[in-house]
Amino acid sequence: ESRLDTAVLRGGLAPTRRAARQMVSHGHINVNGLRVNIPSYSVGVGDKIGIRARSAGKALFAKLDLNWKAVKMPAWLKLDFEKKELVVEGLPTAEKGELLFDVGTVLEFYSR
Repeated sequence: ESRLDTAVLRGGLAPTRRAARQMVSHGHINVNGLRVNIPSYSVGVGDKIGIRARSAGKALFAKLDLNWKAVKMPAWLKLDFEKKELVVEGLPTAEKGELLFDVGTVLEFYSR
């Protein structure tokens, strides 16, 4: 859950997991002001995730304001709407409804 591509997805910068991974791989995302192109990069508390200045004008990010209104932001991410960046405020939690899958069901399936 603390991967960069997952944070981009949960923060509403990308509509799907594949799109989030591609955004990061193509270098459209900055972490703490530095370009990061590794989707598995581990974000930590206090990291700021934003859109690269050269990429901000692309059609990919044109409807970002509308997307953020529809996204349910997880408790561990905070959106700075003015700067259009996400701030990691804590570690991802396993609260009900925040995960994309039910952990108990997966464990039950593989414990057979």
